[in-house]
This record gives sequence, C-alpha cells and structure tokens, in this order.
Amino acid sequence: MKVLPNTGFTLIELLIVIALLAVITGASLPSYIGYQKNQTITQAIKQIKSDLRFAQRRAVSSLEGKAWGLHFVVSSPHQYELFSCNPSSTYTDYVYGEENDCPSRQIIQLNPSISLQLVSDYDIVFDVLTGKVIVGGVLLAEDLLIDVSDGTTIKRVTVTTGGAIEDYIDPNP
Repeated sequence: MKVLPNTGFTLIELLIVIALLAVITGASLPSYIGYQKNQTITQAIKQIKSDLRFAQRRAVSSLEGKAWGLHFVVSSPHQYELFSCNPSSTYTDYVYGEENDCPSRQIIQLNPSISLQLVSDYDIVFDVLTGKVIVGGVLLAEDLLIDVSDGTTIKRVTVTTGGAIEDYIDPNP
C-alpha cells in the first residue's frame, strides 16, 4: 500500500493568511470610504454644472424662444428644478413661479447624502439669445457660488458674470 505524502496547508498557515487579509482590508477600507464620498459629491457637482450648461445652451439657441434656468429652494436642499419661461422685456419678470408662465419644469434629485448649502431661495436664469445670467430678477453683477456639501466637505460651482460655469478655485489656497 502506498502512503501519500501530506499535502495542503496547516491550520497555522491558514490563520496567518486570514489575519493578513483582515489587516489589508482594514487598512484600505477608510481610503475606499473617502473615495466613495468624494465621488458622490463630485457627481453632484457635475450634475449641477451639466444642468446649468443645458439651460444656458437652450436659452442661447432660442429654439423654443424661452429663457431657461434652475430654481433652488432652501427647504429642499437635496433637489432643484430645471425650468423654462416665456421671454420678458424686463429681467425682473425672470423669477420662477406659475404667475410668470414657467410651464416646463423638471425636478432634479441629488443623492440623499448631498445637500445644497443655500441662504435663500433663488433662480439662475439665462436670457434668450444673449445668455446673460439673471439671478432673482437682477442681472448678475458678481460671480455666483453654489455650495454643495456631503456633511464634511463643501465643494463649489461658480457661475461668472460672463456666464462661464466652472469649478470654484479658491484664490487663497
């Protein structure tokens, strides 16, 4: 009768491998969670910038002859609305609301862990053809910052007076 040699791993060897895997997993988990949170807020920033650019392009193209914009509300920090309004001869009429004939509305939901840091309700509207930025019924006089937070980090989107939509870059890093 042939005796087969003992092959395989001992219990000690298996325990050492399991312990090493636990250490590696434990060390990489905080990094992964940080990466995931960063991606969530980055995705929200991209969504807001994309919707702002969409509204701006629609207004400038004037295909429908409407001013387009985004409506932000303090009481709804996890969402905003994309809307279009009939054009007006005065900027003060570019304020969101049913009385101002803004029939086209689309609610954009952000990830529940993301919130907009708003001081008050406001609209960002792009004028027909010119694409001028109108906020709260007034032509934008200085750059507008939109703060987006995940509870620990705040990132910003800038809408410049010239209508550029970009990531905020801190002038004093």
